[in-house]
Amino acid sequence: MSSRRTLIRGGHVLTIDPSIPDLPVGDVLIEGNVIQAVGPNLQVADAEVVDAKGMVVCPGFVDTHRHTWQTQLRTVASDYTLSDYGLNIRLGYSSFYEPQDAFLGNYAGALEALNAGVTTIVDHCHILNSPEHADEALRGLREAGGRAVWCYGLFPNPKHHPFRFDDFDPSWRLDDARRIRKGALASDDGPVYMGLAPAEVEKPAFEAVAEEVRFGREIGAKVISCHVAMGGHSVHVRPSVTTNLGRALLLGPDILLVHGNSLSRHELGMVRDHGAAISATPEIEVQMGMGRPILGAALRAGAKIGLGVDIVSNIGGDMFHPMRSALVEERGADNDVLFKNDQIPRRLEFRCRDVLRVATMGGAEAIGLDSKIGSLTPGKKADVICVRRTSFNTMGAWDPEATLVHYATPNDVDSVWVDGRAIKRNGALLGVQQPSIVEQVWASRERLERQYREINIDQLRSTKGYQRENYGN
Repeated sequence: MSSRRTLIRGGHVLTIDPSIPDLPVGDVLIEGNVIQAVGPNLQVADAEVVDAKGMVVCPGFVDTHRHTWQTQLRTVASDYTLSDYGLNIRLGYSSFYEPQDAFLGNYAGALEALNAGVTTIVDHCHILNSPEHADEALRGLREAGGRAVWCYGLFPNPKHHPFRFDDFDPSWRLDDARRIRKGALASDDGPVYMGLAPAEVEKPAFEAVAEEVRFGREIGAKVISCHVAMGGHSVHVRPSVTTNLGRALLLGPDILLVHGNSLSRHELGMVRDHGAAISATPEIEVQMGMGRPILGAALRAGAKIGLGVDIVSNIGGDMFHPMRSALVEERGADNDVLFKNDQIPRRLEFRCRDVLRVATMGGAEAIGLDSKIGSLTPGKKADVICVRRTSFNTMGAWDPEATLVHYATPNDVDSVWVDGRAIKRNGALLGVQQPSIVEQVWASRERLERQYREINIDQLRSTKGYQRENYGN
């Protein structure tokens, strides 16, 4: 039996592959789960034809850092500092999550991403309060149908009922991560891959960090996701985690350094030379006092870097906003240098196409999937999106890259394919019972809110556990 064929016809094709020119009017042929051909006026028999006239066709976005489990906590952190977040989300709400809450957060959050054209996420999942939480969080991602690296979180969420912060024995989580690696995520073929999220690596002694990194290698984690170099929140870490990883010969292609705002030029060189990568999350970094995003400096240093959404209890889960934020932050930094030298910008060096590449191919490179995704290259997996230019906010948007970076919203995403399978068509997710999901998410949120409000937050703030785990304090 022949593989299913889909011909995306007549769109403005952005390949994000320098060896394949963009096509103002072009076609993309999907056969099975791969991109078979890209070109003008492809002649194909026995294919479903998707009319993409007036649309931008490009690879799906790659989000390199997201805490998907927080989906039902939207707006909780929108006015938070990083210390507020550490106290209220990480040490408060998280302790009341039941396995079903973990499922709902990840399922609804992954659907939100897919609806917005985000076909791959790195889920830094630190809500694993029990093996059942782990199973349900993973189930949520898989049932949504996207591509993901699921990073098993080792962070110790505290227990309430009544409040206490127990000394944490990590051994059960290590055993549980092994269980999942041998079972549900035994395959390295995707679309969901095994990753690891160590406990906050800037808190314990470095040997504990090294042990967790070695554990990630032992289980074959695709990505080892670590929060590092968060500006003033990380000044107490000397030498830095990045430097220590390099000295210990543990800095490698599986290491994803999240944020990295205060990485030095020398450290960026280490990241580049060891093949590690960075995930920049500009909206969160600027709000929570981590410093200017490292994006431009990393690109100038030749280091691999992608973009991420990060905290969905703080901001929305699409990649359009991080692209815009990254672009204006980098342009602002460049213009500040000119201003200090009594100059004005004559040309914007950081272009819309540059940040679009970071949000697609750059993300794929950062997580070691660039041979499979990130560009519309024949032979790669068919993770493809079509974005309409017919809404009030996109009509007249002539330049396709600027359309995606400055004008588009999730509502403009017409179609999404992951691994060749249609996830969204004609502006609607397929096979998704949205009213039921909305009802369940609201019920989860309301219960979590009631339980959170019963704890003594001032008592929590005064505990040794908070002082030990809180960022920057």
